[in-house]
Amino acid sequence: MRKNNFMSVFAKIMRLKSGCWVWLGNTAPNGYGLIRINGEYMGAHRVAWLAMGNEIPEGKQIDHICCRKNCVNPQHLQVVTGSENQRLGYERQSLCRRGLHLKKIGYSICPLCREQNRRRLRSSPATKRYQMMWQRKRRSSVE
Repeated sequence: MRKNNFMSVFAKIMRLKSGCWVWLGNTAPNGYGLIRINGEYMGAHRVAWLAMGNEIPEGKQIDHICCRKNCVNPQHLQVVTGSENQRLGYERQSLCRRGLHLKKIGYSICPLCREQNRRRLRSSPATKRYQMMWQRKRRSSVE
């Protein structure tokens, strides 16, 4: 990779008080920063890691210690295996999927959010149509 490509990584960042260097360039739908190098797209965090003279061994991944997908601060990155990356990500989650309440151990969504989802589904027009259709079928089978 050329030196000017590395410099372009650090030209498109915003430094936060938390220490994160937020990528301001292109991002993928999953939230990771993207940079085009020699005609190919790479993760901005991977390029930042390589720009600091580090290597990414075959079969390894870059983990964001800060849990911010668009952070390119090399001090917030580490090389891990895929299974380690998943385990660490799960351990670091302290909020439910909606980001509202602390998770309970063993839950993928907190009980409050689960109840909100149930209420929303019960009141949806599609659910009401399904219930009416089911009641009509039951009535016609009884007669």
